Amino acid sequence: MSIIFIESSGIHQNSGGKITTSSCGAQGFMQLMPKTASGLGVDATNPQQNVLGGVKFFKEIFNSKNFKNKTGIDKIVMGACAYNMGPYSSKLAGNWGEFKASGSSVQGYGIKLKMCLGLELTSDERTYVANRMGQRDVDAYAQSCYANRKGLGR
Repeated sequence: MSIIFIESSGIHQNSGGKITTSSCGAQGFMQLMPKTASGLGVDATNPQQNVLGGVKFFKEIFNSKNFKNKTGIDKIVMGACAYNMGPYSSKLAGNWGEFKASGSSVQGYGIKLKMCLGLELTSDERTYVANRMGQRDVDAYAQSCYANRKGLGR
């Protein structure tokens, strides 16, 4: 559910029935790119197939060479970053700390996942949320992410 919240705020279609589509063309709950959906054998415009496609994509990510030796929170957070940027980026070879130090623009995605899961942020992650995400009250924002992910904020 956390990925669905981050990707599409839990909205597959708008009130007019139009599929939620990002500025780069990703579609539906899991924000699958059309070519990715096709490669996974799913229809991104169908809600059930969209979620199934996202699950299949995560399976590919976790089976890729960059994830064979990852465990615990590194595997989960880096998996989310890979979902956003593609599973074969060389930046994914290290651990979460190394990934953040690389200056990847996707690190905010991993930090947001940590907040959605209710995990404690490090001091540098808190600074990132305050400065790069523009959130003055990091704790309130983290709580909001967690509550919305659980469906409590709506």
